Amino acid sequence: MAGHFKQEDTKKRSRRPLVVGAVVGVLVVAAVGFIAWKVVFSPKELSVEVQEEPSSLVTDPPADVGAQEGASLPFSLSDVPTDAAVTEVSAQGDPAALSDEWTFGGDYVTIGSFPVDADTVFGSTTTTPDNSASYAASLIRRDGSATQLETPDLLGTLAWEPQDGSGNASRVVWRSSSMSFTPFSGADNWRVQAWSEETGSSVVLGTASDLNGTDETPMLDAEVVPTANAKNAFFASYRKEGENWVPSVLAYDLDAADQDATVLGEGCYPAATTEGALWAGDVASLDEALSYGTLYRWDGSESTPVFSVSSEGDTWSISGVWASDGYRAVSFSSSDATAGAYIGIWEGDFERCVAWLHAPAPRVIASMNDEWIVWGAGSELDNPGMFAFNFATGSTAYLGSAPGYSRPSIARDNNAVIVPECDGQNAAVFHVGVLG
Repeated sequence: MAGHFKQEDTKKRSRRPLVVGAVVGVLVVAAVGFIAWKVVFSPKELSVEVQEEPSSLVTDPPADVGAQEGASLPFSLSDVPTDAAVTEVSAQGDPAALSDEWTFGGDYVTIGSFPVDADTVFGSTTTTPDNSASYAASLIRRDGSATQLETPDLLGTLAWEPQDGSGNASRVVWRSSSMSFTPFSGADNWRVQAWSEETGSSVVLGTASDLNGTDETPMLDAEVVPTANAKNAFFASYRKEGENWVPSVLAYDLDAADQDATVLGEGCYPAATTEGALWAGDVASLDEALSYGTLYRWDGSESTPVFSVSSEGDTWSISGVWASDGYRAVSFSSSDATAGAYIGIWEGDFERCVAWLHAPAPRVIASMNDEWIVWGAGSELDNPGMFAFNFATGSTAYLGSAPGYSRPSIARDNNAVIVPECDGQNAAVFHVGVLG
């Protein structure tokens, strides 16, 4: 989940922000320790401060959203329709009014990730923000209450930072990483967790240490948020294969705690679907960064290609994949950061191309349901605008600007959104409301 973090070289790639930053010193992902495969936590209730907001969160919006259709794509896709018009989206437009709005955060005590509904947000909370080990994944509510979904190990050797997740009122999956005060190591000692409303408890599904036998798994140069359907949680990480580190898409059975990860293939950006998952593969190296040339569909047992990307000079590749019950979205980025990013949206399982959105940021961080997709540039500083696109009307709305924290999110089962507000220096304030 996005949080207060230290800005570092974010112009080329949008990296996942750190949640916790109130402690003295710079908190970074650590490469120490090992945790058990299955850990079950009981929920803990606490109170947080929220504020009702009668008006829209957006101030000083730019003049208009550029809806200049008719441009052509700089790349080609095989085997799927691509005939929708291209809409140029820039930091312009009337602000989107969020109904029934409320806010929280701004104090390092509560940090938001994604909305469950108009009254509930998944995020991270603490009562002692100066203690990095005290943060716990939580359900934060409009009425000021919060339920912690795990119990932080205040006496342990590791501090685990809860980070981005996805889900709904029935189940949430999220990732966390171990932290320390040591200099940044480039390692991502992650764990993937799941909370179920039915059981009322959280379980550690898998860890980097279990996958690779080390606490020094390198960080992927990508935004990877765990997603899940009714059976599996999906994630991506570097995986040790002999002497090599291979980017790999992983599946974890939500009903089996003592398991090895199922490796879908070499790739990144998994997105859960009702039947299985979509993910980006066909890995290549491009300008010292990994690129992905083929979208795959995993049906629960095997993966087959959906489409491949081709462009002059092989400069364009897949940089993000998202799915809802009735729609699919894939973003494409170039080795030339000034070329921006394209978001393709399809109805059904790629039966009809709905739209192409051309954003100025070289990479986008998005969230979608069956009515909207919302996105921003993540931790990038140069393109802080946040936007929403409605599938039925084809309209684009401006959500505001958040330098270094441009990452709105929308609920899976309703149109509640969370939009961060920050100045790139202080703790973020989170606005929650309903897109209409």
